[in-house]
Amino acid sequence: MLEVKNLSKVFRLYTVGDKTIEGFRDVSLSVKTGEFLGISGPSGAGKSSLLKCIYRTYIPTGGEIWYHSAKGGCVNLATLPDYEVAILREREIGYVSQFLNVIPRIPVVDVVAEPLIRMGIDTREARLEAVKVLERLLVSSALFDIYPATMSGGERQRVNIARAVIGCPRLLLLDEPTASLDKRSMAAVIDLLKNIKEKETTMIGIFHDPLIIDGLSDRVFRMTD
Repeated sequence: MLEVKNLSKVFRLYTVGDKTIEGFRDVSLSVKTGEFLGISGPSGAGKSSLLKCIYRTYIPTGGEIWYHSAKGGCVNLATLPDYEVAILREREIGYVSQFLNVIPRIPVVDVVAEPLIRMGIDTREARLEAVKVLERLLVSSALFDIYPATMSGGERQRVNIARAVIGCPRLLLLDEPTASLDKRSMAAVIDLLKNIKEKETTMIGIFHDPLIIDGLSDRVFRMTD
Protein backbone atom coordinates (compact mmCIF):
# COMPACT_ATOMS: atom_id res chain seq x y z
CA MET A 1 0.00 0.00 0.00
CA LEU A 2 2.81 2.40 0.84
CA GLU A 3 6.44 2.60 -0.25
CA VAL A 4 8.83 5.26 1.02
CA LYS A 5 12.03 5.69 -1.02
CA ASN A 6 15.11 7.59 0.16
CA LEU A 7 13.01 10.14 2.04
CA SER A 8 14.72 13.11 3.73
CA LYS A 9 13.60 16.18 5.62
CA VAL A 10 15.72 19.23 6.38
CA PHE A 11 14.35 22.15 8.39
CA ARG A 12 15.59 25.62 7.44
CA LEU A 13 15.41 28.20 10.24
CA TYR A 14 15.28 31.57 8.54
CA THR A 15 15.02 33.42 11.86
CA VAL A 16 18.33 31.96 13.10
CA GLY A 17 20.75 32.94 10.38
CA ASP A 18 19.27 30.53 7.81
CA LYS A 19 20.43 27.59 9.91
CA THR A 20 19.50 24.06 8.79
CA ILE A 21 18.59 21.07 10.97
CA GLU A 22 18.36 17.57 9.59
CA GLY A 23 15.16 15.81 10.62
CA PHE A 24 16.04 12.48 8.99
CA ARG A 25 17.66 11.27 5.78
CA ASP A 26 17.46 8.41 3.28
CA VAL A 27 14.58 6.56 4.94
CA SER A 28 13.16 3.70 2.87
CA LEU A 29 10.37 1.37 3.98
CA SER A 30 7.28 -0.36 2.66
CA VAL A 31 3.97 -1.42 4.23
CA LYS A 32 1.57 -4.04 2.94
CA THR A 33 -2.20 -3.70 3.00
CA GLY A 34 -3.54 -4.62 6.44
CA GLU A 35 -0.08 -4.59 8.04
CA PHE A 36 0.87 -2.76 11.24
CA LEU A 37 4.37 -1.27 11.01
CA GLY A 38 5.83 -0.04 14.28
CA ILE A 39 8.37 2.80 14.25
CA SER A 40 10.93 2.85 17.04
CA GLY A 41 14.10 4.75 17.82
CA PRO A 42 15.58 7.32 20.20
CA SER A 43 14.13 10.78 20.75
CA GLY A 44 15.20 13.11 17.96
CA ALA A 45 15.64 10.37 15.37
CA GLY A 46 12.89 11.88 13.21
CA LYS A 47 10.01 9.45 13.84
CA SER A 48 7.28 12.08 14.13
CA SER A 49 8.73 14.05 11.23
CA LEU A 50 8.55 10.93 9.08
CA LEU A 51 4.84 10.46 9.82
CA LYS A 52 4.17 14.15 9.15
CA CYS A 53 5.88 13.85 5.76
CA ILE A 54 3.70 10.85 4.89
CA TYR A 55 0.59 12.79 5.98
CA ARG A 56 2.03 15.84 4.22
CA THR A 57 1.94 18.12 7.24
CA TYR A 58 5.59 18.53 6.25
CA ILE A 59 6.83 18.65 2.66
CA PRO A 60 9.83 16.30 2.28
CA THR A 61 13.15 17.76 1.17
CA GLY A 62 13.88 14.74 -1.01
CA GLY A 63 12.69 11.26 -1.84
CA GLU A 64 9.36 9.67 -2.75
CA ILE A 65 6.24 8.40 -0.94
CA TRP A 66 4.24 6.09 -3.19
CA TYR A 67 0.72 5.42 -1.94
CA HIS A 68 -1.72 3.05 -3.67
CA SER A 69 -4.99 4.92 -3.39
CA ALA A 70 -8.31 3.09 -3.60
CA LYS A 71 -9.65 5.43 -6.29
CA GLY A 72 -6.76 7.58 -7.50
CA GLY A 73 -4.25 4.85 -8.31
CA CYS A 74 -0.60 5.05 -7.30
CA VAL A 75 0.39 8.60 -6.29
CA ASN A 76 3.52 10.23 -4.90
CA LEU A 77 2.47 11.93 -1.66
CA ALA A 78 5.75 13.87 -1.61
CA THR A 79 4.74 15.91 -4.66
CA LEU A 80 0.96 15.50 -4.84
CA PRO A 81 -0.95 18.83 -5.13
CA ASP A 82 -2.39 20.06 -1.85
CA TYR A 83 -6.02 19.71 -2.92
CA GLU A 84 -5.48 16.04 -3.82
CA VAL A 85 -3.79 15.46 -0.46
CA ALA A 86 -6.84 17.01 1.24
CA ILE A 87 -9.15 14.59 -0.62
CA LEU A 88 -7.06 11.59 0.48
CA ARG A 89 -7.11 12.80 4.09
CA GLU A 90 -10.87 13.10 3.93
CA ARG A 91 -11.47 9.69 2.33
CA GLU A 92 -8.55 7.37 3.00
CA ILE A 93 -5.77 8.53 5.33
CA GLY A 94 -6.20 9.10 9.07
CA TYR A 95 -3.71 10.64 11.49
CA VAL A 96 -3.55 10.66 15.29
CA SER A 97 -1.20 13.37 16.53
CA GLN A 98 -0.05 13.86 20.11
CA PHE A 99 -2.49 16.78 20.45
CA LEU A 100 -6.12 17.36 19.49
CA ASN A 101 -6.56 20.41 17.26
CA VAL A 102 -10.19 21.18 16.47
CA ILE A 103 -12.45 24.20 16.04
CA PRO A 104 -13.40 25.56 19.50
CA ARG A 105 -16.95 25.33 20.83
CA ILE A 106 -17.95 22.18 18.99
CA PRO A 107 -19.24 19.38 21.27
CA VAL A 108 -17.17 16.23 21.55
CA VAL A 109 -19.74 14.01 19.81
CA ASP A 110 -19.80 16.34 16.79
CA VAL A 111 -15.99 16.54 16.68
CA VAL A 112 -15.90 12.75 16.36
CA ALA A 113 -18.86 12.53 13.96
CA GLU A 114 -17.54 15.17 11.56
CA PRO A 115 -15.45 12.81 9.34
CA LEU A 116 -18.54 10.67 8.68
CA ILE A 117 -20.69 13.71 7.91
CA ARG A 118 -18.07 14.90 5.39
CA MET A 119 -18.36 11.46 3.75
CA GLY A 120 -22.09 12.06 3.22
CA ILE A 121 -23.47 10.06 6.14
CA ASP A 122 -26.62 11.41 7.80
CA THR A 123 -25.82 13.59 10.83
CA ARG A 124 -27.96 11.56 13.23
CA GLU A 125 -26.39 8.29 12.12
CA ALA A 126 -22.91 9.81 12.31
CA ARG A 127 -23.53 10.99 15.87
CA LEU A 128 -24.75 7.51 16.88
CA GLU A 129 -21.55 5.98 15.47
CA ALA A 130 -19.50 8.61 17.31
CA VAL A 131 -21.17 7.65 20.59
CA LYS A 132 -20.30 3.97 20.00
CA VAL A 133 -16.62 4.73 19.41
CA LEU A 134 -16.41 7.11 22.38
CA GLU A 135 -18.01 4.53 24.65
CA ARG A 136 -15.58 1.90 23.43
CA LEU A 137 -12.73 4.23 24.38
CA LEU A 138 -14.25 4.67 27.86
CA VAL A 139 -15.18 8.32 27.41
CA SER A 140 -17.97 9.17 29.86
CA SER A 141 -21.34 10.01 28.28
CA ALA A 142 -21.42 13.10 30.51
CA LEU A 143 -18.66 14.54 28.31
CA PHE A 144 -20.29 14.01 24.93
CA ASP A 145 -21.90 17.46 24.76
CA ILE A 146 -19.05 19.53 26.21
CA TYR A 147 -16.17 21.21 24.38
CA PRO A 148 -12.85 19.30 24.13
CA ALA A 149 -10.95 22.28 25.59
CA THR A 150 -12.57 21.59 28.98
CA MET A 151 -11.40 17.96 29.08
CA SER A 152 -8.27 16.42 30.57
CA GLY A 153 -5.31 15.55 28.34
CA GLY A 154 -6.12 11.84 28.39
CA GLU A 155 -9.77 12.47 27.55
CA ARG A 156 -8.85 14.75 24.65
CA GLN A 157 -6.47 12.13 23.31
CA ARG A 158 -9.20 9.50 23.28
CA VAL A 159 -11.44 11.93 21.38
CA ASN A 160 -8.52 12.45 18.99
CA ILE A 161 -8.28 8.69 18.40
CA ALA A 162 -12.05 8.28 18.03
CA ARG A 163 -12.14 11.01 15.38
CA ALA A 164 -9.31 9.38 13.42
CA VAL A 165 -10.67 5.83 13.39
CA ILE A 166 -14.41 6.39 13.01
CA GLY A 167 -14.31 6.31 9.22
CA CYS A 168 -12.11 3.18 9.11
CA PRO A 169 -9.35 4.81 7.02
CA ARG A 170 -7.34 2.64 4.64
CA LEU A 171 -4.11 4.04 6.11
CA LEU A 172 -3.84 5.20 9.73
CA LEU A 173 -0.79 7.04 11.08
CA LEU A 174 -0.35 7.02 14.87
CA ASP A 175 2.07 9.35 16.66
CA GLU A 176 2.26 8.22 20.31
CA PRO A 177 -1.52 7.76 20.67
CA THR A 178 -1.25 6.24 24.17
CA ALA A 179 1.33 8.64 25.66
CA SER A 180 -1.08 10.48 28.00
CA LEU A 181 -3.34 7.55 28.93
CA ASP A 182 -3.70 5.47 32.08
CA LYS A 183 -3.49 1.68 31.84
CA ARG A 184 -7.25 1.13 31.54
CA SER A 185 -7.65 3.69 28.76
CA MET A 186 -4.50 2.40 27.05
CA ALA A 187 -5.93 -1.12 27.00
CA ALA A 188 -9.15 0.18 25.41
CA VAL A 189 -7.16 1.95 22.67
CA ILE A 190 -5.04 -1.12 21.94
CA ASP A 191 -8.17 -3.29 21.75
CA LEU A 192 -9.75 -0.83 19.28
CA LEU A 193 -6.61 -0.73 17.10
CA LYS A 194 -6.52 -4.52 16.97
CA ASN A 195 -10.16 -4.52 15.91
CA ILE A 196 -9.73 -2.08 13.02
CA LYS A 197 -6.61 -3.95 11.91
CA GLU A 198 -8.86 -6.96 11.35
CA LYS A 199 -10.84 -4.75 8.94
CA GLU A 200 -7.73 -4.37 6.74
CA THR A 201 -6.75 -0.90 7.95
CA THR A 202 -3.03 -0.45 7.36
CA MET A 203 -1.24 1.28 10.25
CA ILE A 204 2.10 2.91 10.95
CA GLY A 205 2.58 3.72 14.63
CA ILE A 206 5.12 5.28 16.95
CA PHE A 207 5.12 3.86 20.49
CA HIS A 208 7.85 4.26 23.12
CA ASP A 209 6.57 1.33 25.19
CA PRO A 210 8.23 -1.82 23.74
CA LEU A 211 5.43 -4.04 25.09
CA ILE A 212 2.84 -2.09 23.11
CA ILE A 213 4.85 -1.96 19.91
CA ASP A 214 5.62 -5.69 20.11
CA GLY A 215 2.00 -6.54 20.87
CA LEU A 216 0.55 -4.56 17.96
CA SER A 217 3.17 -4.58 15.22
CA ASP A 218 3.72 -7.12 12.47
CA ARG A 219 7.15 -5.58 11.92
CA VAL A 220 9.24 -2.84 13.54
CA PHE A 221 11.25 -0.29 11.59
CA ARG A 222 13.98 1.24 13.72
CA MET A 223 15.22 4.78 13.13
CA THR A 224 18.56 5.84 14.54
CA ASP A 225 20.19 9.24 14.87
